[in-house]
Amino acid sequence: KKYDPKARKHVAYKETKLK
Repeated sequence: KKYDPKARKHVAYKETKLK
């Protein structure tokens, strides 16, 4: 997976919620 530098925080938060 590749994340945008600025969206990284948002993605990490989403991944935490999903897992």
